[in-house]
Amino acid sequence: MITSMTMMASANRRHAGTGLARCLGLTVVLIAGCCPTSMLSMPQPRSGLQAAQSSVVRVGIGAADITPPVGLSLFGHGPESRVAIGTQLRLRCRAFVIAGAKAADGKSEAVALVPCDLSAPSLLLQREIAQRAQEKIAKADNLTPEQRLRLGAERVVLMATHTHMAPGHYFGVENYVGPFSSRLPGFDPKVLDFIADRVSDAIVEACRDLQPARIGWSVAPVTRTLTRNRSLTPFLRNKSLPDWLVQRAHQLPDHPAEAAVDPTLAVLRVDRLGADGGAIPAGVFAIFGMHPTALPNTNTFYSGDVFGYATRAVESLLDAQPSATRQHVLVGIANGIEGDAMPARATTGLREARRLGDALAGEIFEAWKKIDGFDTGATVRVAYRELALSDAQVGDAGEKPGRKLCHRPELGTPAGGGASDHPTMLRFFPQYNPGVRASQLRECQGDKLPIQMPTGEAQAGIHFPGIAPVSVITVGNHALVTMPAEVTTVTGSRVHDEVVAELSAKPEEVSVVGLTNEYLQYVATADEYPLQHYEGASTLYGPASAEFLREQAGCLARWLAKGSGGDSACRHGQAREVGEVGDVRYSATLPKVALLSAKPEAAARPQPLSSLPLRITDDGLLEYSVTFAGPDPRSVRSRADLCVHVYATDAQGSDKTPDEKCDSAPAGATTIDDDRGSNIVTAYDFETRTWKASWIPELAKLRQGAGYCDRFFVMVVRGASGKSQPSQPFMVECKMLGAASGAWP
Repeated sequence: MITSMTMMASANRRHAGTGLARCLGLTVVLIAGCCPTSMLSMPQPRSGLQAAQSSVVRVGIGAADITPPVGLSLFGHGPESRVAIGTQLRLRCRAFVIAGAKAADGKSEAVALVPCDLSAPSLLLQREIAQRAQEKIAKADNLTPEQRLRLGAERVVLMATHTHMAPGHYFGVENYVGPFSSRLPGFDPKVLDFIADRVSDAIVEACRDLQPARIGWSVAPVTRTLTRNRSLTPFLRNKSLPDWLVQRAHQLPDHPAEAAVDPTLAVLRVDRLGADGGAIPAGVFAIFGMHPTALPNTNTFYSGDVFGYATRAVESLLDAQPSATRQHVLVGIANGIEGDAMPARATTGLREARRLGDALAGEIFEAWKKIDGFDTGATVRVAYRELALSDAQVGDAGEKPGRKLCHRPELGTPAGGGASDHPTMLRFFPQYNPGVRASQLRECQGDKLPIQMPTGEAQAGIHFPGIAPVSVITVGNHALVTMPAEVTTVTGSRVHDEVVAELSAKPEEVSVVGLTNEYLQYVATADEYPLQHYEGASTLYGPASAEFLREQAGCLARWLAKGSGGDSACRHGQAREVGEVGDVRYSATLPKVALLSAKPEAAARPQPLSSLPLRITDDGLLEYSVTFAGPDPRSVRSRADLCVHVYATDAQGSDKTPDEKCDSAPAGATTIDDDRGSNIVTAYDFETRTWKASWIPELAKLRQGAGYCDRFFVMVVRGASGKSQPSQPFMVECKMLGAASGAWP
């Protein structure tokens, strides 16, 4: 088996080792050379006093496209992750900069909430974003004093949606750029630069966009079944459950996995305040706990997966609402309590990702419509802390066994086998399956068997983050608790309840947001941990981790409740005070790769090579495709380098489009679709060196008679030069559409 997989790995350099042998061989190399000889410091941007204090909350919203060139390794499925050959959904970030109204103590605070289509956050990336944003804001010559906010690292909240179809290569720790995490291992500084530059631009754009606003929150369970617990056995091992989980179990006695998740959807609505006193919808920030993984681990395209489809669908619904002043509404979704919550999918694939995205979008839209308690005087408060994890004490009895975090982080062997909904190839080896434990209890890590290579040689998995950035942020009457990890349902619920108690808040006034600013894998409870299923085996600092985070979140909430002069209990040896941005360091000897090359000066004009044949995708969707010679894939860093549109035409193609910019519609043309939406896929074939653009019509609209049937269309490809090339006219075939749309779930 090893020999045959080695041959497979060498057969295709671009796909870089689809076999297990490559993974194992690279593990040996990286472990042998991972002892750092020097360390580098991350930037330490800190906040300053705000230039202006207003009696009205001000909100600005910015957008960034972070879709990189093809050829990067996707992150999230471990050794099963593929190398991206194209784009299914463009990866996006939304920056919500909220400058609170002047508080009773005379202070005004601000925060940037930045949900992004990333698999996981990285403290290195977050610091780079904060540093660049601060520098750009200081240098910008078109910002007013009120817009020139000084947002430090403690006020930039980078939130990963946790799509598993986004690139890696930007993490500052060895294991996240190693072969257990990536098909193409290595840290690429250009990937870090690419993402940080675009996201920081979005924050600057949001500062420039700051305007008086009204905000309103909606927090309620979703009405549809969107998630279920993928690790029910450990969940049931908890000796106590929050009351609301017990109630759900009674309400859904025949569906225990659906009862064992947090169904709460939080929606923040932002409306602009017009000069005439009217309100114009401008943005939506939502929080929902789900592994948005409806696409299989065999996917080879960049995509936002379920959340990517949901944001586009919500924006479409909101843009269709009647408004005296038309403005595109920007939508961002952050992930909540999702450590053991998988999507309630019937299968995997593009069709299912769309279905679940549409369902979530419907829930967000209905919540948005119901919001009527608006606040124009909302204040913002931020309590942020960077926690040193090694040997961190937990509770007053910090010296007792099991009452502190472990000295060094470790993965358990079952973590290598992946989660139950997306197992990895390593499950071929028995030790990588759920429930494999150490033969005897270990001093701190308890039942955990440290992850090893299948041969039993050198231990792997000890190079992980050592700092946990945690915060409690109040925006109006709602508090966000940010966690730098994937917390299980019970862990997240206990953190939530602790903050509710410390703030004397209502349960619906607190939301837990996971996957923020740094990535510490999972945090299972002390009862879940001993079973050593995937989530417990991926709890890096031992069985006291959940209690530690609960306690520290409560401490921050207490600090907020008592004001900045409140007590500093819960320190337990922690060196950093609330609000302090420390000197976070990373290894200078990260294994490096050069996957994202410098952008060529010019890109070739696309030249179509084929007509548009009709085909059916693997999950039964209609696809119209054209192949063409086009730009060097390394140059495609934005839509301006390569974009695809579909226009209505006639049988002769008489309105073939002239050369236009990507975001400009030709005069007289009717735009049907473009690659900013959810129905156009672009891919590059590294063997033939050709591109393919595919249009997959939105079947839900077709079924409702949107007018696509029996009409002629033309697909237009544009390159960086602005030159365009249309396809031959083609007709959408009604019979085929009827058959396909009838199969839509």
